[in-house]
Amino acid sequence: MSKRPSRSAPARYGSHQSAAEVEAIAATQASLLAQAKANATATPPAQSRARATPGPSGTRRLFTFGAAPLQGAIGKGGGRRRNNDKKSEAVFSAVRATYQKGDLMNQETGAVYYRGKPRFGKNSKYKELMQTIFLAEPLRWNDQLKVYTAKVYNETQLDKAKDAHKSLDDEEKADLEKSNNEVDTSVFNFDKFKEPIITSMPINIDDNVLHAFGGMTYPWKDILTKVGYEFKSVINGQQAQLWVGPPDIKQELIDQFLDYGFELDEYDGVDDEEEEPANEQFVDH
Repeated sequence: MSKRPSRSAPARYGSHQSAAEVEAIAATQASLLAQAKANATATPPAQSRARATPGPSGTRRLFTFGAAPLQGAIGKGGGRRRNNDKKSEAVFSAVRATYQKGDLMNQETGAVYYRGKPRFGKNSKYKELMQTIFLAEPLRWNDQLKVYTAKVYNETQLDKAKDAHKSLDDEEKADLEKSNNEVDTSVFNFDKFKEPIITSMPINIDDNVLHAFGGMTYPWKDILTKVGYEFKSVINGQQAQLWVGPPDIKQELIDQFLDYGFELDEYDGVDDEEEEPANEQFVDH
């Protein structure tokens, strides 16, 4: 009975490999194994790059949030620096107001609005000064347009606003004298424009002779209140929309109205006769 030949090492790698090739492979594996054992106690390359270098005293260096960014770090905006050296210029303009919604959207309301700002946008000193020119009309900052806005009643009032703005400093004055800040006065010339007219008349209430102002008095309401005038919707049993007060200061008020370009429509008194009311069903409003 013949003996079966014993298995040898080459049989594990395939019968097509020679003894020399098998020995070479074994030698390579042994070399890699030895290198791996030698590196077992060393710091891996990826970790050594992440470790902090000890400071002079041997203590660890710790990163502090909020500290200056590392050189070469990329922040928002792709790492580009914003140009803050560009100077902003003052703005002065006027536009016709339009309805913003509803059936009349984009149609003119009959009012004109100032739009403007000082060189550096929102500014309390500018707002305090300009608010005196716009009287009771609020001067508001528009976040979308980046300007202040307020209702303006005529060219005279707009000129006063421009003179006040120029008085802030020489740079503001220089900006406002540029052609792009010249307002075309035709902005007040259109069919729906509501003329700023104030009616003026003596009036007798409970046997007291007083004076009354009506018409476009809204921007003057704070001043009228301050000097003792009172708004009344009913006078002597009749519907009214008048400011009533002492007659001795009427001329001072009239002078202010005229100085701001408001027109005055004067009456000698009030007709106390009650007219028979019209049939509202057939009145065309």
